[in-house]
Amino acid sequence: MKDFNFEVVHLGINQTNQEDAKKVADLFQDLFGFSETNTPISIFSSPKIEIMKKKGAGECGHVAIGTSNITEAKKYLESKGVQFDPGTAVYTEAGKLKLIYLKNEIGGFAIHLIQK
Repeated sequence: MKDFNFEVVHLGINQTNQEDAKKVADLFQDLFGFSETNTPISIFSSPKIEIMKKKGAGECGHVAIGTSNITEAKKYLESKGVQFDPGTAVYTEAGKLKLIYLKNEIGGFAIHLIQK
C-alpha cells in the first residue's frame, strides 16, 4: 500500500443548535482547558474537536481524515470498494480536490477526506 499519511484531523460532534454546541464546547474548556474558536457553522473546542451548531453530516457527526494526496488516496479507497458522494466535493481555486465525503457512514459517523 502506498503511504498516504492518513491521520485523523478532527472529530465533528453534531448538536441541534448553537446553544447546545456552546454548552458542549464550554464543557471541553472547563474539563480540559481547550480554547474555543467560533465559526459560522461550528465551534472548534481545540483544533481536533468540532462541535456543530446544527445536525451536520453523519448520524453522530463526522471524522475528517487528512491525507498527503487526496486524489490518489481517493483512487486507492475506491479500489477497495469505497464509494464517494461527488455532491460533497470541495475544490481549491485552482480546481484541485480539497475535501470529499465517503458515501457510507462508519459507526454512525460520516467520513471525509481532506487534503493536508
